Amino acid sequence: MQKKFILYIVLFISLALGANAQWKQMTNLPRGYERNYWLDVYFLEANPQFGWVCGYNGMVLRTTNGGNSWFGSTIRDVNQLESIHFANEKVGYTSGEGKIYKSIDGGATWRDITPYSATSLWGCFFLTPDIGMVIGGGCVDNQQFYRTTNGGISWSLFTTAIPETGLTDLILYSENGLGYASSSGFIWRTMDGGRTWNIFSTSGSKDWQEEITHIGNSFLVPYAAGCSEGGPGGMRFSVDLGKSWRETYVGEAMFGAFLHDSLRGWACGWHGSVYYTSDGGKTWKLRNCGIDSRASLDDLWFINDTLGFVVGDGIYKSTKYDLLPPELLINGPTQFCEGDSIIISTPGQYENYRWSNGSTSPYIVVKKSGEYFLTVYNRCDTNTSKKIIVNVNPKPDLKIITNKPTKICEGDSVILSVNKAFVNYLWSNGSTQSSIVVRKSGKYSVEVVDTNGCSAKADTLVQVVPNPNPIVSILGRDKFCLGDSVFLATDTSYNIIDWYRNPGPKLVESGKTKIIVRDSGEYFVRVKNEWGCEGISNIVKISVILDSNRLTIENVNPENKLFFDSTKFLQLNCRTIRIKNISEHPYNISDILVFNNIAFSIPQHQFPIQLEPYQTRELTICYYPTELGKQWDTLLLGDNCSPHYVFLDGIGISNVYDGSSRCNVPIELQTEKLAGKYFMKVDAPFPNPSSYYLTIPFQRYYNKEEKQIIEANIYNQLGQLLLAGNINVTKNLNIDGASAESGEITFPVFKLNSGTYFVNIKSYIFSWTFLITILK
Repeated sequence: MQKKFILYIVLFISLALGANAQWKQMTNLPRGYERNYWLDVYFLEANPQFGWVCGYNGMVLRTTNGGNSWFGSTIRDVNQLESIHFANEKVGYTSGEGKIYKSIDGGATWRDITPYSATSLWGCFFLTPDIGMVIGGGCVDNQQFYRTTNGGISWSLFTTAIPETGLTDLILYSENGLGYASSSGFIWRTMDGGRTWNIFSTSGSKDWQEEITHIGNSFLVPYAAGCSEGGPGGMRFSVDLGKSWRETYVGEAMFGAFLHDSLRGWACGWHGSVYYTSDGGKTWKLRNCGIDSRASLDDLWFINDTLGFVVGDGIYKSTKYDLLPPELLINGPTQFCEGDSIIISTPGQYENYRWSNGSTSPYIVVKKSGEYFLTVYNRCDTNTSKKIIVNVNPKPDLKIITNKPTKICEGDSVILSVNKAFVNYLWSNGSTQSSIVVRKSGKYSVEVVDTNGCSAKADTLVQVVPNPNPIVSILGRDKFCLGDSVFLATDTSYNIIDWYRNPGPKLVESGKTKIIVRDSGEYFVRVKNEWGCEGISNIVKISVILDSNRLTIENVNPENKLFFDSTKFLQLNCRTIRIKNISEHPYNISDILVFNNIAFSIPQHQFPIQLEPYQTRELTICYYPTELGKQWDTLLLGDNCSPHYVFLDGIGISNVYDGSSRCNVPIELQTEKLAGKYFMKVDAPFPNPSSYYLTIPFQRYYNKEEKQIIEANIYNQLGQLLLAGNINVTKNLNIDGASAESGEITFPVFKLNSGTYFVNIKSYIFSWTFLITILK
């Protein structure tokens, strides 16, 4: 390693390199020298265009243009060259491995000038082409100080015997005066130009100090643990001419050092270690940007504050990576509309990206106004692009306004308009005006463009509500006698209901879904729904006859019920009613309806019945029980104006038989059930009249193999099937291998219009028919 010294006043012209040191490996070395390990570097202070590097394999490099190009030479009989120093552009010396060589042609060729019997020679230094020294030894032998005044022709020797402190490097300031040298843990001084030496300062423990640098009162030496190189170490710095030392341990073997001035210095060593201090060694910062962390380093030299070299596994030159401001590319105009975007990117490839919006990708998608720029950086340098100003124009503030609610009645219209003026309009129906008239349901949209060229779209839903279509039903007969009446009903409820009668029309009732009519006329209803849409119903004609009923029925109770007392099975119980013609005209009865006509019946031999004016005739009605318990049916007798109803009510009871067994034991037999494989009972429907659901209870008994389907349907007066019932079994018992079940038949009559209908229930040989009325 080579010492560094500066005798002139150093101007503090720049701190840039120390603050942000960067290194770049030199690739312009001669062929065959690229992979060598280098141990020392020196540039001529009087002319720093000249520089030299020495290392292993006896290799020496030289440059005459500040490192822009290099030439190599090899000394064949030596391997490890530890120190190199030139007195001028031509004459120089290199030493190591116990030998010293001289060149008089700038390092192109070398000759051996090693002193006789010299061993362990390490570092050399020459004041002039002829006056200089080479030193070494001390770890296992004596310290050796060789001095020449004739360029190595002859040598004088000064030796000492301080144990375990190896000499490595020296500095001479005058031929007969001051000089310093370094050994393991000590600083040596000469006052007679190197003729004699003594220990001047103890720098620390006896660790290998391969180089000495000195300016003013400051010394800087690197150290590696142990007398000879190898162990982890650091740097030792003194600012009071060796009276005290500040030691910094960095955990790596350190070999090279350099001082810019009394406070600023450098040190290098293994594993890419390059450290810088600007405060006399109080603090050190790692400044190895650009150097592979696996590379070991042995020495460094600075020509000035910003240009230096460090050698070891390669030769590195201090440099500023020219990380130019990144170029930015934009894929569109920087002024655009809200909702659009542009991409800002850089064509360059960098280690790291940091955009002004925080993104770290090579490009950004910009959707907002602002200033955008890119900073690129690596571990050595950083640079920032120019700013790009992006202006994002807001979307037009578009709304669709209407002249009325968008739910309109059939046949009506609504005007759709935009809330302000724009440059262009385009409606979904193709119109380019600022408003449109809409008469149909649908989703209507408009797209507008403002003065910035920005567009916006809005839509609204228009619903055309169908006008009501009310239906008027006659709940009864449309012809009846004077003094009678009939119900008229509309099919549903509306917000406004007005009943009218023609001629006129004349308003007869309001607010009701059902009215009572007693007068002839043509009736209809005018309604409005919740949206104010109007509808007019069909017209129904009601005729009032100036007449009255011709018949009356006598000997029934006030509720028009005819009761048949308890009747046993297989017995026939008959009763009579009296029918009277109360008019002055004859009246003929051809038949009378019994709805079920099973348990109750009218012997047909009684028909026709001819009633003269004011005549009374008897009618026989018979009851034949088909089951135990109560049974019902209804008789209907037609008349001139309105029918007469008689409700038939009977009770079927068990037969009781007396007898005796062959042993003369009295026996009483009682009827429990009817013989046969299938029997069914159906009760009258309820409620009747009904508005929502109609229910008919039933019970039936059957052998399992004889189970029959139940058919339950509602018919209108024309015999058209309108509605089927739902069969729901609620109980089921197994008795002697047969099943007895009960349940209900339900009809959702809310689906029907008001009026009179027939319910028919069929199963096996049984059939029931009921007259029902639906009122809403």
